[in-house]
Amino acid sequence: MSTHWITNHRFKLAPALIGALWLAMISGLMIADVWDETNALVLLATEPFVSAGTLELIWWSWREPIGGFYRPLGASLVLVLGKWFEGDFVWLRYFNALLLLCSMGLLARTLVLRFQLDPQRGIAFFVLALFSASSLITATWFANIFDAACLFFLALAIRLYAANKILPCGLSFDAAVFCKEAYVLALPFLAWMLWQDWPALDRRARRSRVWLAVSTLAVSAGYWSLRHSLIPIGSEADIHGFEIDVYAASYTSFIAGFLAQSNSFSRGGAAFWMGIAALVAVVLLERNGARKLAILAILGLAGPVYWGMFGYQGEHLMSFHNFVGRLYLIPFALCLFVFFISASRPLILLIAVISIWGMGITWRQHSAFQQTYAEIYALAEPRPGRLEVHYPEKPLADPRRGVFIGDFPNAEVRIDTRRGGIAEN
Repeated sequence: MSTHWITNHRFKLAPALIGALWLAMISGLMIADVWDETNALVLLATEPFVSAGTLELIWWSWREPIGGFYRPLGASLVLVLGKWFEGDFVWLRYFNALLLLCSMGLLARTLVLRFQLDPQRGIAFFVLALFSASSLITATWFANIFDAACLFFLALAIRLYAANKILPCGLSFDAAVFCKEAYVLALPFLAWMLWQDWPALDRRARRSRVWLAVSTLAVSAGYWSLRHSLIPIGSEADIHGFEIDVYAASYTSFIAGFLAQSNSFSRGGAAFWMGIAALVAVVLLERNGARKLAILAILGLAGPVYWGMFGYQGEHLMSFHNFVGRLYLIPFALCLFVFFISASRPLILLIAVISIWGMGITWRQHSAFQQTYAEIYALAEPRPGRLEVHYPEKPLADPRRGVFIGDFPNAEVRIDTRRGGIAEN
């Protein structure tokens, strides 16, 4: 029995077992639909969505914005899968999980085949990418399907590029463009791949790479032009604000929480400075100049992409910070891929410790977050009429359950924003 056979089958068997373990782990967080999940399910239970067919839903997704953003491919998945699964939020979450398993598997396989790394290092990447806060929250909140789908198409494009299949690589990258705006974080990654290959390519191969770059930029420009015509960039209709006075605070929070994929800290605290110091150390210890530049470009581009979307959670459990790990999914996966090419074991261990620590925080908070809404739904179930809950930050009108959450100062109950759960108002 050859060593190649043993190594190859070990590489295939280990991710399958790891993936099964991860799925078993996240099953404990399938508690209750929350926030944008609930809003989507309420929307799907109304006309014209109830009577619309699959093709109608897809056409509607591409024709106009949904919920203040234009991500037609991702929106198509939400509407179509929501209808197919009859609004079962658990199955929708597991679809996200499937996309993540495929994405991390494609990236791990590319590391081994493209860079001739030991399969054990590829498996280590697979483990660290999956058992992270960004993967955890993406798989357990189906509103993150935009991030999960975008990463899947980017990972597929990277795998196809490594296999020298340039045309399908370009098509896959184009699909990512229409999933979420965060695809732009992969542009430095694409430039890095082209740069490292260019000297060894013949004329025909260079032409195919030029086509890949030009077509990607052309499709990207077309998307942004279409998006701007539907949702003017920076306008009140745009979910992305561009207020200059919040940029620095948002970006420093992003950097401080990058390795943990969490901002469950206060500005200037110990966790804040440790997060920044660890990321700086990891980047400085990257020995290859081109790879270091690619990492810095991804991190730098994240600033304008996520402008104003990061903050400091502090001691408040019930807030949008609960879901912030999803924003790290794409940049963390891409940077982790680059790190793993040559990073030493101690450096990988440092990343692993911080990332898994962040996953633990996200697990605890997301569980408490969902339990809070499960309590509300359980309280509303036996009651006639409507249940009002005071919580102005995220209003909800769910006539299916008779639950109405918002600015109701005279409501019987309120959400405890610090610890989670409901309390008498």
